[in-house]
Amino acid sequence: MYFQIKMLCITRRDKTKHYFYTPEEATERGIKWSAHWKTGQPSDWVLSDNNYIGQVLKRYEYKEKNKKQNTNRILQHVVFANGTFRTDINKFIATDRAIDVNQTINARMGLFCETAINTNFNWKAAYELAFAEFLHLQEYFSFNRIIRRLNKSPKCRRILMQKLSEKFLDNQKITLKWLFDKYVDIVESNDKTINGGHRIEALKTLTRLYGVNPDEPFKFEAHVEQITGKKVEDAVFTEKMLPEETRKLIANLDDKDNGNE
Repeated sequence: MYFQIKMLCITRRDKTKHYFYTPEEATERGIKWSAHWKTGQPSDWVLSDNNYIGQVLKRYEYKEKNKKQNTNRILQHVVFANGTFRTDINKFIATDRAIDVNQTINARMGLFCETAINTNFNWKAAYELAFAEFLHLQEYFSFNRIIRRLNKSPKCRRILMQKLSEKFLDNQKITLKWLFDKYVDIVESNDKTINGGHRIEALKTLTRLYGVNPDEPFKFEAHVEQITGKKVEDAVFTEKMLPEETRKLIANLDDKDNGNE
């Protein structure tokens, strides 16, 4: 049983306002509606599955071909202000906002991946949790569609890898302070070997998982100082990470600048 207390309003891109009314509000406005939205035609007022009265904006058919069985079937779509609903599988749920499918999937992908990892990769359970309020829109938010997006979208794969990395760091009790403390230890030990440089770069890479950008040296050093209470500079490591030939060239240039030709 759904309970609603007032009408819903959606403003579309062309600034046109569309309303979903409660049955009482529709009656007060003299609106006559049909109880069967699946048979609604353009401009008809129909009852939604959560008991709102909405107006049909458009209706169209789509032919779906089955190549294996060599058959076609016609799918009926009914368009409302907040989305398009297929009559054979969807429920028409009136909402106060239009649904942007791609934006919604991207916004829920982090929760989807995190839940899957925490449930030992029970993707189905993660899907039902992350997309709970959109399960009635199977045409747009089906389980298979979410999995395909995860497999094909670089952005979604990065989200998954980030969640996996965060889980690993958490299991190993590797915190941002732990990383910064190690960073300070290496810098203060004045380890000028290539190995020291590699360790610094490895620690910087891990800090990215915490949203810290090591490619901005001043902000990065300020962050280290804020967390550890120690002021450090790692500029000494920059030159060591260059190829040997480049380091020799820089050394020769320095000698020339000092008049040691």
